[in-house]
Amino acid sequence: MAETLIDVIESESNIGIVGCKLLYPNGKIQHAGGIINLTGGHNRGECEKEMGRYCKIEFLKFVTGAVLLIKTDVIRKIGLLDEGFTPLYYEDVDWCVRQWFMDTK
Repeated sequence: MAETLIDVIESESNIGIVGCKLLYPNGKIQHAGGIINLTGGHNRGECEKEMGRYCKIEFLKFVTGAVLLIKTDVIRKIGLLDEGFTPLYYEDVDWCVRQWFMDTK
């Protein structure tokens, strides 16, 4: 069953930001959620052939801003995107990490 972003974000009160799996035109994975480790942030599945992997709802460290839905009350608590990341890159990761830290307090 394919849920919409709205279905997922409204399904539990502790979900504040949601994203989805993105595919390149050639069918390979562009983004399937993000992981953060000692070497930095990484898109899961990047450039893998789409074979139905990463098709379940999971809690991850970040999602790409290319497709991101965030609750208004989360924005009020963590603030707007940080303009310090201008011209681009990682402001979406920062947003997700700020929300994650908010949830761990």
